[in-house]
Amino acid sequence: MELESSRLVFSKFAKQDEPEYLHLVTNKELMKFIHNGAMSELDAKARFEVVVANNQNSPLLGFWAARSRESDALIGFVKIAEFEGDKVEVGYAVIPTFWGKGYASEMLQAMIDFCNYHFAQVPLYGLVQSENLVSIKLLEKFQFHQYKAEKQENYTLGYFVRD
Repeated sequence: MELESSRLVFSKFAKQDEPEYLHLVTNKELMKFIHNGAMSELDAKARFEVVVANNQNSPLLGFWAARSRESDALIGFVKIAEFEGDKVEVGYAVIPTFWGKGYASEMLQAMIDFCNYHFAQVPLYGLVQSENLVSIKLLEKFQFHQYKAEKQENYTLGYFVRD
């Protein structure tokens, strides 16, 4: 399934991508505001097995590596996932060395375009920790609005929707 942008190419994570996936999700700075933070290598390996299985089971939903068209460098990842049964959640993460270069905006726009084509009548959702002000601003820039906040064990999770 085609998911791309002007500077990035996206490919679903597959077995051979395990080292790159582990590099991403064990990175403390990258994962600071994602779920419960960086994973241990053992947890990351277990999660990777689930990611690959889910990627194989659905042509439209899953986790994609985001790479530079120019250099093939790994920039981060995106996800498009089922949310609350009949909705779609989008998510993204950019490796810290690439922060501030517009990649998160480009990733989010690519996912919105992809979802508008494949899930035209379905609102998009984004979940963001309330401390992640950069991602909140980005979602708002793309017409997402917060409709609730939920206290988790270590953080507050903001729920955003784009109708």
